[in-house]
Amino acid sequence: MHPSIVVKYMSSIHGKGLFASENIEKNTPIWKMTDRVYTIEEIDRQSDEFREHFGIYGFQCGENLFSNPQGICKYANHSCDPNTYWKGSTIICLAKDVAKDEEITYDYSTCDIDIEMTMKCQCGSKNCRNTITNKDYLISSWQHMHGQRLPSHTLKAIKLSRMN
Repeated sequence: MHPSIVVKYMSSIHGKGLFASENIEKNTPIWKMTDRVYTIEEIDRQSDEFREHFGIYGFQCGENLFSNPQGICKYANHSCDPNTYWKGSTIICLAKDVAKDEEITYDYSTCDIDIEMTMKCQCGSKNCRNTITNKDYLISSWQHMHGQRLPSHTLKAIKLSRMN
């Protein structure tokens, strides 16, 4: 995690969140995935405690690959108008300049596409979709907003959906 990002219990979205402790410039890489990745079959064989943690913080990071983050990155909240984007499948960068004390957010549906997910959104953005699902990548306006700034497994799923 970028050294100028900290966890604070002041998110207007949900409890704890990630916040900039100083101004950070657009396109700055702020996170690189370093946690171990698992297949869904490996997750199913883990302890109840592990699976419970994964149910809250886990995310998809490839085709049948998932992360169960242990560091502060797990406190990134969702926004339908996120200030980050994916660069490849393992790096998140800032989509705009971020001011000190601004919350860092990402769109959960940019990576979670294979496991059933439906979540009531509380982001409060003017573009709020109200409900977030693992099928949001099929919405053309969502695709337009994110463009190519998505993990490779999501880009592949979009391409396959257009062929059907």
